[in-house]
Amino acid sequence: FRKYEGEHHVVIGKDTRISGYMIENALTSGITSMGVNVILVGPFTTPGIAFLTRALRADAGIMISASHNP
Repeated sequence: FRKYEGEHHVVIGKDTRISGYMIENALTSGITSMGVNVILVGPFTTPGIAFLTRALRADAGIMISASHNP
């Protein structure tokens, strides 16, 4: 992200597992500490995160999931 000027945004979603909330907090802290804005969407589907990342023109999308087949 440092390569490009301006604001940067990352969409973060997760599945419904309890551990996702802990991972989401740690991930959000790390990303925001680098000056990147985080858009939290809560429990969501993997295809939904891909769609939102493009629709919101975010720089990246992250899906927190323990599934072997997200």
